[in-house]
Amino acid sequence: CTIGCRDPKFIERTLAHGDAEALEILEGVWSSLQEMEAGGQHPKSWEDCVSWARCKWETLYHNDICQLLHCFPPGELTTSGLPFWSGSKRCPHPLTFDPNNATHMEYVMAAANLYGQIYGIKWTRDSAAIRRTLEEVQVPPFSPKSSIKIHLTDKEMEEDRKKDGDDADKARLEELKGKLSSLKSSAQMYPIDFEKVGR
Repeated sequence: CTIGCRDPKFIERTLAHGDAEALEILEGVWSSLQEMEAGGQHPKSWEDCVSWARCKWETLYHNDICQLLHCFPPGELTTSGLPFWSGSKRCPHPLTFDPNNATHMEYVMAAANLYGQIYGIKWTRDSAAIRRTLEEVQVPPFSPKSSIKIHLTDKEMEEDRKKDGDDADKARLEELKGKLSSLKSSAQMYPIDFEKVGR
């Protein structure tokens, strides 16, 4: 069944958000339908889910922080000569994954289980099995990107978003529309509902 069979207006509604947002959404949908071997996000096994969770941990708690520090190193000064990292903006420190750290392992277990549930893959809470799987996971090394711009304000982000709607984005949107409209996929995903817990 194509995506259109399940929700014929999905692509149309998505395109109404504007090119930049539509491109981000459709790229995400396409990626989640493509198997990991093809560069996508669709796992085929429990081990794929653990690998995804471990790499997601690395991205969030190590790589993103290293990238931020690459753009704004400790001691960085603003254009007015004041320290960038001051007041409520405390300088972050990247973490190193440690399988002996209970919090790190709980993150991987929870993330892998949720990811598996989304794709209908049987999951486990067996920490020994997860540790064995983690030994096989290849985590790509971090390499800072000089071309990444980190927006300091919402206004900056909005201005860049408007500028970035170029011909390449339009061409990619057309390509994704065609791919998603003609996709014959047996990939089934199961949304998970979350309840926000008040504190």
